[in-house]
Amino acid sequence: MSDTGIGVGHEYLDSIFDPFKQAEDDLTRKFGGAGLGLTIARDLARALGGDITVRSNPGKGSTFTLTIVPALSEETLPGEEPAKADTPDPDPLRDRRILIVDDAKDNRVLLQHIFKNTGARIDFAHDGQEALQAVRDIESGGGHFDLILMDMQMPVLDGYTATATIREMGVNTPIIALTAHALDGDREHCLTAGCDEYISKPVNRAQLLDICNRLLQPQRPQRQAA
Repeated sequence: MSDTGIGVGHEYLDSIFDPFKQAEDDLTRKFGGAGLGLTIARDLARALGGDITVRSNPGKGSTFTLTIVPALSEETLPGEEPAKADTPDPDPLRDRRILIVDDAKDNRVLLQHIFKNTGARIDFAHDGQEALQAVRDIESGGGHFDLILMDMQMPVLDGYTATATIREMGVNTPIIALTAHALDGDREHCLTAGCDEYISKPVNRAQLLDICNRLLQPQRPQRQAA
C-alpha cells in the first residue's frame, strides 16, 4: 500500500512500529492517536507468519508492504508432527464477562485482540464514569463482571477514583490496573485504590492472560468489601 502523504524521515523508520510512538511530537499534537495502529497491524501480520515493512521519502509518501504466509493444510508430511497452536488454553476465560475501561480506541482494540479466541465476553467503557454505570447496570440486573481491566489515567473520572468507588459499592470483582506509568510507588497507588493487580503499558499478552487466569481461579479468596 502506498500513499502520497508527508512521509516519514529515515531516522524514524525503526521506531514507528513501537507501541505509543509517533514520528514527532508536533505530529502527535496535530494528528492525535495513541501510536498503536502500526503496532497492532504488525503483530497481526506476524501472528499469521508474515510481517510489515515500510519505505518512505519525506514529502513524497510511504509504501507499506504486507506479507502473509498462506495457511497450510491440516495434513502433514510423513514423519512430521502437526504444528501446535501458539495460544494459551482458552478454557479459564471461556464465558467470562470482562469489562475493559480505556479512553483510547487503539488500546481498546489491542486489548480486544489479546482476548480474541479465549471465549471471553468483552464489554467496553470509555472512562471511569461509564465504568461505574456499567457495573451498576449489571449488578442491578443480578449479574456481575468476572474481571475489570481499568486504565488509571482517563478524562471525566480517572481509574483510581472509579476503582475506589466500585469497592465502596461492595463489588468484589477482580480489577487489574492498566497504566502507562512505571514509576516507583505507582503499583502501590493502584493497589491502595482497590485494584487486585497491576500491569504497565505496552501490555504483554502472555503476562496479562496469566494474571487474568490467576485471578479467576475458583480457589481465589474473595476480597472483603470495604
